[in-house]
Amino acid sequence: DGKLIKELEIPDDVFEIKDFCFSDYSGLTKVTLSKNTFKIGREAFKGCKNLQTLLIPFESGLNSIKKDAFEGCTGLTEITIKDDNWLNLWLSITLENKYSNPLAAGNDPKLTCNGNTITGITIPSSITKIKNFVFSNYSKLETITLHESITNLGEGTFEGTGIITVEIPNNVTEISNSCFKNCINLTDIYFENDKPSIIKIDNEAFYGCLKLKDGDFSSEYLPDILSNVLYLGSNAFGNCGLSINSVQLENLERLPDGCLNGLIISSIDLSDNSNIKEFPESIFSGRTELISITFPNNLSLIDKRAFYKCTGLKGTLDFPNTLKEIRTEAFYGCTGLTEINLNSKIDFGNSAFEGCTSLNLDESKFDKINTVGENTFYNTRWFNNHKDGSAVIIGNTLMKYKGTCPKDLDLRGENFYFVGEKAFKENTTLKNIYFPKTLKIIKEEAFYGCTGLETINYYYYKDTDNNGKEIIIYGSPDRIGDKAFYGCSALTSIEGVENWNTGKVQNMENMFERCSGLTILNLIFIKFNY
Repeated sequence: DGKLIKELEIPDDVFEIKDFCFSDYSGLTKVTLSKNTFKIGREAFKGCKNLQTLLIPFESGLNSIKKDAFEGCTGLTEITIKDDNWLNLWLSITLENKYSNPLAAGNDPKLTCNGNTITGITIPSSITKIKNFVFSNYSKLETITLHESITNLGEGTFEGTGIITVEIPNNVTEISNSCFKNCINLTDIYFENDKPSIIKIDNEAFYGCLKLKDGDFSSEYLPDILSNVLYLGSNAFGNCGLSINSVQLENLERLPDGCLNGLIISSIDLSDNSNIKEFPESIFSGRTELISITFPNNLSLIDKRAFYKCTGLKGTLDFPNTLKEIRTEAFYGCTGLTEINLNSKIDFGNSAFEGCTSLNLDESKFDKINTVGENTFYNTRWFNNHKDGSAVIIGNTLMKYKGTCPKDLDLRGENFYFVGEKAFKENTTLKNIYFPKTLKIIKEEAFYGCTGLETINYYYYKDTDNNGKEIIIYGSPDRIGDKAFYGCSALTSIEGVENWNTGKVQNMENMFERCSGLTILNLIFIKFNY
């Protein structure tokens, strides 16, 4: 009965403690392993909440502790190793996860040898790799000395320890996941010969090292490290608050989500980086400290909200000639931007530069604008310079009608291909509109809620047929977006509809929904394409 057994001594003829063997033995307070016990199975002592002491004997053969073996052993206060060679013994154990380690599972336990609490360690030259989780959550560990033979620091190796400083040997090129996570007393990191050789820093490697900002690490070593690394994991320095004036990210292969969290950077130079092709969603979002950025020379995509409300970003953005797309709200609210230099054909998403109140556009570069979305450049200086009562046309798109529409709006003299999303939405004064011959696409909700709109007139011109008879030729749209005329309750007439070639119209979903006044639609001459 797990409630009755208080002390457990494993016999010498037991070589393995099986999976779940003593799980939830709530009465257990002390466990003494046999020197012949080489393996502790999965969840073997899980939930033994009153277990206080684990004793590992002289010349123990223990070399494997499986997943969650000590999870929930919250009363564990002491792990005792009765062997002067305790360090080699401890370093030889393979831990499957964090809670395989009794140090990590317990209530701030102490690790003792011959009655002495271990607070400092020196890794011998015989060790080249420190295994995963080996000192996880051992807060009493204050000093470590790593021999130059060390090549690898495992996952979670020193997570939650009390170390204050550490010198990393040159042979170490990778800092694994959570290696120094939540080392809240860690003030400085040094490198052999003052030359960092790190090329990979994995997820949360230094997360929560709050005192790093108080030492010389961010000024002495961090810029060089960031210049050299090929990979920087998510939250590698998360919640560290490290300040850097400027950094060159020359070799970084990509920008994983959250890789720069915890770094306060004023200037980022990626001009010599040929690896990064995409800026992921929200990668720099809300970084008000960021003043300037130079883009990678192979960049093709800036994803949603990549620079959202980076209000410190100032001056001109010079985009590379490889850039193809800037997505929704990528630079929304970047109030310090004054100019963008376009060097390639670019598709702009909804509100990509909305709220960039200092931004002017060079209209001689409008040929570089492929498509624009809803409110792409709304509330920019360029937009706000347009008079109320004018169609704001950028490139080949009528992006928005600014102000109140007149009753009759004649756009036949204009030259645009698209009517943008929500361009006239809820402009209730518009009664009749005349489109230019170049119009091919009316985007989603373009005239949504224009309750006064009575007549839509597609461009037409007069010609003669083969018999010399005068004829009228109308334009024909290629695409009309979802709910393009939704709620236009006064709409009664669409001039030229009989000349539409529906084989080109890709989407007519909800096009005339709630157009209660449109009771007759002459389709007799429409060219249907099945």
